[in-house]
Amino acid sequence: NVTDWSGATVKTLNLSKLDMVPYVAKEIATLIKSNEANGYYKTEYIFSPPDSTEWPTSNSASDEYLTFMNAVAQEMNEKYTFGREINLLLLAYNKTLMAPTTAGLSLYDGKEVDVSVMYAPIQANMYRAITDSANASDYYGGHANSYYFSELQKWQALSPNGKVYYWNYSTYYDTYFVPLDTISNMQTTYQALANSGVGTLFDLGQVGDLVSTDFSALKTFLKGQLAKNVNVVLWTDASTLKGGLVEAFMNAYYGAGGAKMLALLKVEMDWYKTLADEVVYYNNGTKQIVAIKS
Repeated sequence: NVTDWSGATVKTLNLSKLDMVPYVAKEIATLIKSNEANGYYKTEYIFSPPDSTEWPTSNSASDEYLTFMNAVAQEMNEKYTFGREINLLLLAYNKTLMAPTTAGLSLYDGKEVDVSVMYAPIQANMYRAITDSANASDYYGGHANSYYFSELQKWQALSPNGKVYYWNYSTYYDTYFVPLDTISNMQTTYQALANSGVGTLFDLGQVGDLVSTDFSALKTFLKGQLAKNVNVVLWTDASTLKGGLVEAFMNAYYGAGGAKMLALLKVEMDWYKTLADEVVYYNNGTKQIVAIKS
């Protein structure tokens, strides 16, 4: 039994017991075949523990998790045929964020079924560059962004082809989304991930709530453009945000009010940066920032 993020007690598999491998492999294979029968040919299947900071055994969570997933993939390769590539993704998140340390342990690469990782560093601070190494004691959990980036690289080193997926927490949120600046370091994040060899990025975006963040249309636009070209020019003058995609979007989206909306965006970004520098410790938890804003 573990306690999930909502406080509920849930039952989960003990992944140290490999006798569960055939049953999990069968369940996943059955799901894949069912999807295909309905014309749904998905390639990636995430198999993850409950959304919890706990782990059901005392062993190293990531080592245990990867050992189990490798065994499931091997079982699927030996007993099932799909005629195409299937990626089983483990979720590097909370207790399983850190890369395994067992010598010789790597991500399984089979004939049809492989094991990859979805890296989801929810504790990282999006107000700072993804490689930021500022005072670690200022960060939630005692780790600067550079720590999470280095763990990503360790996961990549475990992959035969370096293939790692990245879950990007592209907006601050606690229970609901709040209008904070995720634009300032957006490009540096995309650039660092592209340069490190991450081929697939999943942007969290907005889910479960119809209330939009400030300038949500702009954020969506910029994510799309950066996904195509991480080096696209967002602005040439950082003091005004003029001379690039941001200014062009404002003029196209707001028409005659574009210049004033651009100025408003700059004021908001400066204000939020001041708040973020003061309460950087809270990272994705925004209680103090929201209290100041309200």
